[in-house]
Amino acid sequence: PPGLPIADAALKIGDAFPKTAVSDRQGKPVALPDDFKGKVVLIHFWATWCPFCVKEIRALESIYGIYREKGLVPYSVNVGEDNQTIAAFLKNETVTYPILMDRNSEAARQCGVTGLPMTFICDRNGVIKFKIIGEINKSGLARLLASMF
Repeated sequence: PPGLPIADAALKIGDAFPKTAVSDRQGKPVALPDDFKGKVVLIHFWATWCPFCVKEIRALESIYGIYREKGLVPYSVNVGEDNQTIAAFLKNETVTYPILMDRNSEAARQCGVTGLPMTFICDRNGVIKFKIIGEINKSGLARLLASMF
């Protein structure tokens, strides 16, 4: 698997999520956290080659169905892969929330991502409340999110 970039700075619980530029799969820019003000946001850094990431995407999809109406917005930010690779992966998965692209790994570097998966859960003001290094399962996610609503 490809190596990750050296992180600029590790984000900590209580930090504001930094302004981060990524794009949707059609190439349209998405500005995190500005585009999700007022929502509880889960930002999941992942790649198709990472089996733990794939399990986490399935858990997120399931959790999204439960918390969507309450204001949860999950984003899975793919690190360093192209749209064809992601499209091939999505042929076999059901994902109804946004998959974003960090083609040059710049967002991962900016957010201090040193391994995949890495997940941040931010409150409605864009402040990091949880930072999960490595895989978290559905029940773990549900427990963390329950404390946010």
